Amino acid sequence: MLWRIAFWLIVAGEGLTTVLFMLGTFELFRARKSKAPDFHRAKRFVFAGAACGFLVWFIGFLAVGGEWFAMWQSQVWNGQQAAFRILASILLVLIFVNQPDAEL
Repeated sequence: MLWRIAFWLIVAGEGLTTVLFMLGTFELFRARKSKAPDFHRAKRFVFAGAACGFLVWFIGFLAVGGEWFAMWQSQVWNGQQAAFRILASILLVLIFVNQPDAEL
């Protein structure tokens, strides 16, 4: 039962990350012609999605899965490389979105 709970927590975290990034995308699209402060406020869901993704893929997969459960030793399923690719993508998006917005 504990394994199933952990599995569904991971799925819920991944789903929440997706929903937050989607909300961020819609908010940024709606604010694309707004003033810089309004556009910056529209980034809040992107920041929340990146934080949730960091918790799932860095804490959940790389730290807990990789170190606690020695995922890196598995010949059958080692999800660390995939988790790192997802985490790197999230961090690159976060760096890009976090750039200051200036009025043109």
